[in-house]
Amino acid sequence: MTAWGRVLVGHIALFLCFGCGLKEVLGPSDSVGRQLQLDKKWVRDTLIQQQPGYRRQNRMTPLMVDQLVIQGNAADAISAYYRHSGHRVWQLPVDQGVEGGADSFDNQIYFVTNAGYVYAHDVLQNKRVWSYPIKFEGLARPFATKDMVYVLSGNNVLHAIDRKTGLQKWLYNRPESTPISVRGGSRPSVEGATIYVGFSDGYLVALNRQSGQVRWERRLNNDRRFQDIDSSPVIDGNRLYVSSFDDALYCINRETGEVIWRADGGGVSTVTIDGDRIYYSTSQGQVIALDKSSGKRIWTYELARGYATKPSVYKGLIVVGESQGGLRLLDSQSGQSLKSYQTGLGVVSDPLVDVKTGDVFVVSQDANLYAFRISWRSKRQSWP
Repeated sequence: MTAWGRVLVGHIALFLCFGCGLKEVLGPSDSVGRQLQLDKKWVRDTLIQQQPGYRRQNRMTPLMVDQLVIQGNAADAISAYYRHSGHRVWQLPVDQGVEGGADSFDNQIYFVTNAGYVYAHDVLQNKRVWSYPIKFEGLARPFATKDMVYVLSGNNVLHAIDRKTGLQKWLYNRPESTPISVRGGSRPSVEGATIYVGFSDGYLVALNRQSGQVRWERRLNNDRRFQDIDSSPVIDGNRLYVSSFDDALYCINRETGEVIWRADGGGVSTVTIDGDRIYYSTSQGQVIALDKSSGKRIWTYELARGYATKPSVYKGLIVVGESQGGLRLLDSQSGQSLKSYQTGLGVVSDPLVDVKTGDVFVVSQDANLYAFRISWRSKRQSWP
């Protein structure tokens, strides 16, 4: 081979090696060869002032109201940001912060604080509407309907509040049966005339949502150290799906409370249902896919460390936060990891995914609110 031939072969080999490296940088591709992208759009610090050494977890799921993203931190504030630019529209100081979370109805948000109050706040006018004392820290996300706001306080009391006036309608109280429980709380779920909620004593309870009268109660976990049911019951037809912390995931008859099936693997995460599958994050550091009708496991993704948040589904992807990682995208069919982004101290807040745009909003453990965009690009668009 001539000297010129050897040079030409060397250049071809170099180009092929560069192409192989480029494929890894660009990430996995879809059926038409487009590359999956996870782009950071912006990031904002949600704290009013830095809180060195504070231990509370930033667990509030971001909330979308009109074109605003509402985010509270577990230290000192709740804020509103314009979704496209991250521009802060307003910031409200909150004594001891917002950990449990918020819900919205008619451009008003309803959020619960660590100082023991529920607040109604007009998002567009930045104006408080009412406040309601729950007299204990609020660790569970409220549930707002057209007439009521339901919230579970940290001492196992379910409060039913008139949404317009902020006046108490009724209370349902369960005595603490164990001195040891997980920090958290179950967000109530409402369907028709019934409200469903879990408690730290291992009971799932169905109540009349107007009166608070018990329809049925079912103990799901009574032989483990942590009996808590901190996940929100998910309603699907005549079935409920709910997990207890260190026990199992349960499928329950919604009318009677009878257990239809159980799948090993406890957790605090609320399940996500998509078609005939359930996606679920366990307290043992797994993200799993199960058959909805039987509870049979289809695939398992093992985290390297920590645990994952509630899974969200977007165009064949599973989106989760990792407590000792960041944001991760999995293939919904196989559980294969496709993309990730490290956010510093990790994520324990459920990501908010806009299925219309591919925008993802999530707050990190160090109280930074991130906006991402999931997209697919052709190789030509991605070429440097």
